Amino acid sequence: VGMNMGGKTAAMQLLGLCQVLAQHALPVPAERFCTRLFGCVRWGPGPDGPEIDGLSAFGREVARLCAIWRETAAAEPALVFMDEPGRTTNPREGEALAVAWVEAFHRRGRARVTGVVATHFGRVMSIPGMSIHRIRGVDPGRLREDEEPGDRVRRLRGAVDYRIERCDAADVPEEGIAVATWLGAPDEVVAAARAVLRRAEDGAGVDQGGECGTEPAAGAAGAGRGGECGTGRAADETRPDGPCGRGTGRGNVEEGDQ
Repeated sequence: VGMNMGGKTAAMQLLGLCQVLAQHALPVPAERFCTRLFGCVRWGPGPDGPEIDGLSAFGREVARLCAIWRETAAAEPALVFMDEPGRTTNPREGEALAVAWVEAFHRRGRARVTGVVATHFGRVMSIPGMSIHRIRGVDPGRLREDEEPGDRVRRLRGAVDYRIERCDAADVPEEGIAVATWLGAPDEVVAAARAVLRRAEDGAGVDQGGECGTEPAAGAAGAGRGGECGTGRAADETRPDGPCGRGTGRGNVEEGDQ
């Protein structure tokens, strides 16, 4: 859970790096790292890139997740990182797909898949068994209105608290409008955005794409499962039911997936 530029992806990448190092019996950059060995480690949907394969960003996302689905079934147990699945299509269907992917991996069971997910879709957080962590986010006390506009980006970066803590769905931070205001969004745009939120809270609702009828997604969830699908720990450790900070060199990590 956390704002954009809050460090969710970086935290997941660090966790993946620690896992790969441990599996190859290399030092892990942590005071303590508890994990188990996985048959494979996979990352998806993957970074945006040029359309050299003839597919759109959404097409590449689906193709990558389908490949992960097949590869992890053949090399269990698997550790799967999903960085904002569903973000490359319209919000309504994107959220439905994100929920469906997470639930599909969950149904494989704890012994077969551990999942870590970052998402901006609120319904992903409502999946039973979800273990949610949040980036603490912006410290308002470190932002001052008297700062010169040219310094505001630098000040914003310095005001973000990147530490990670457990939370529940009710603690999801909503900092987008505050950050947009700080960065100089026009007053009329900020006022209109707040009015959209009020209408949604009153039951009128505004779709994430701007049409009436559904509620907007809430925040971003770093997930996985504390139950059958995995831990969902975005930056500390994976499952504590294996050797701490040690690997045997076994396991298969596909080059380029981290």
